[in-house]
Amino acid sequence: MKGDAVGGVTFQGKGAGPLPTASGVLSDIIDTVKNAQPWLPEEKQIPLLNPDDMVLSYYLRFTVVDKPGVLSSIAGILGKRRISIESVVQKGRRVRGTVPVIMMTHEAREGDVREALKEIDSLPVVKKKTLLIRVENTPTFSFSCSHTANKMVNLWNSGV
Repeated sequence: MKGDAVGGVTFQGKGAGPLPTASGVLSDIIDTVKNAQPWLPEEKQIPLLNPDDMVLSYYLRFTVVDKPGVLSSIAGILGKRRISIESVVQKGRRVRGTVPVIMMTHEAREGDVREALKEIDSLPVVKKKTLLIRVENTPTFSFSCSHTANKMVNLWNSGV
């Protein structure tokens, strides 16, 4: 490759496989997140949304002690922050052990979800930090997430 300022340049590497491609895509995403869009005039650059103001659905996986009242405690905290539950999956029973509780929420403001999770994660019955995954809402994707949640619970219960 030749450049006006640098002359001839040689690049060496793995080529266009999955990892180099992912690296390039991730680099573009990071530049965009930093609002580094030098190819656009300043007035056309995309303003970034405060993550707390994003309104999305969420996949939440709690690792909790298996005892009565736990689900009620979690649901109460979510409800206090105006976070509505779309579905709940809890399979298996572990006396004196932990179980996964998987929830899909309806659309909620991320700041509210994060505040609720701080409170939930501080409960004595919650034994690990809650896993949160943002979910793009489409009917097919929602079905896929519920199906995936069931598979993940089955894996958990099988000891994987």
